[in-house]
Amino acid sequence: MFRVILDFILYRSVNLLFPLLTIPLIVNYTSANLIGELFILQAYSFWLSLFVDFGFIRTAVVDYLKDNEPEKVFNRTLTCQSVLAFLLIIITFPVFLYLKLSLLEIIFVLTTGITQGLVPKWLYQAEARMLQLSIRESASKVLALLFLICLLPKFKTLDTIMLSYILMSVSILLLIVFDYWDKLREFNLSSLSEIKNGFMKSLAVFKMRLVGNGYLNLNVILLSVFSSPEIIAVYGVCERLAKAMASILTAVGEALFPVSVNRENSSLKQDLTISISVSLIPTLIMLMFPNEIINLLLSSNINITMERLIFLTPALFSLSSIFSLCYVTSKGDYKAEFYIQSCILFSSLIGTVLLYSAIKESYPYYSFFLSSIISLVFYALYVLKKEGLRVFN
Repeated sequence: MFRVILDFILYRSVNLLFPLLTIPLIVNYTSANLIGELFILQAYSFWLSLFVDFGFIRTAVVDYLKDNEPEKVFNRTLTCQSVLAFLLIIITFPVFLYLKLSLLEIIFVLTTGITQGLVPKWLYQAEARMLQLSIRESASKVLALLFLICLLPKFKTLDTIMLSYILMSVSILLLIVFDYWDKLREFNLSSLSEIKNGFMKSLAVFKMRLVGNGYLNLNVILLSVFSSPEIIAVYGVCERLAKAMASILTAVGEALFPVSVNRENSSLKQDLTISISVSLIPTLIMLMFPNEIINLLLSSNINITMERLIFLTPALFSLSSIFSLCYVTSKGDYKAEFYIQSCILFSSLIGTVLLYSAIKESYPYYSFFLSSIISLVFYALYVLKKEGLRVFN
């Protein structure tokens, strides 16, 4: 189990390292203003990836581990996601034209968003091969970083940065194709009934993830409506650091998730202890030295005070992921998960409105922190009410 957790932490760390290296590189040759513009485009691509994934990141793991014919699960999942990717291109292209995005910006959003959704993390997770995925992710990011190092000093534009991310997305997809070439050679399109079955199975999880990400990934887009790119850049860096930490810290819940599918008796006390232990040191570092870290990344004299509370969110979301993945989703209770996420979204939105009314442009820091508290409270109350003290045994 410890090896599985380490593999997940390594995978998440790989995805943390790339932005930490690219942000200061980009700022050194361009400006924080351009970073803000990049963050807005990445917010669009994230939502595309969410639609392409459609909840298969959870349901496909469960089906693949429980189905007597896992190859059918692979065929069905890939077919469904390919259909979604095609439809999204057709639907969103004119929308992005209406928003006056350039052709390259549209290609950037579509390529990075769709690729992120298509990467079969669910398959690597089900087969306990997260280390292999980390290696391929690392290779694609190194390639993109080399591209930036070579070209950004000469072509100090957003186009150069977008091309590096497009290169990264295409290369990771190709590396995964090579890794699963034998499986892909035997791939067959699923029937309409199978496709419908796949969508219906994942619909509840998709709605849950759509609602869940509603309170986690709208701040940059909302902030872009009434704030300058410079303000977006500072908040965006803080948010990315918090999300990168959360991505690593929630690796505990992700690693335990496949095990929990077939685990009859779960030890909540042990799971939470592991999560808190892993969270302790990085959380303390970010709370003690936020200005130094942000200044290093943006090459600017940034001073945040109580806004540093945003760096408590990863530890709280890590605990929430234990409740969510190991005691709700892994048991197939998708309906309860959706209701919980809906309650979290509704409560978080009310909190966001009140915070914006009170503190204006500083609201996203506290909004993100508030969401993590609300999330933990709702999940803890649900699991403890349903499972009682039995889960501590």
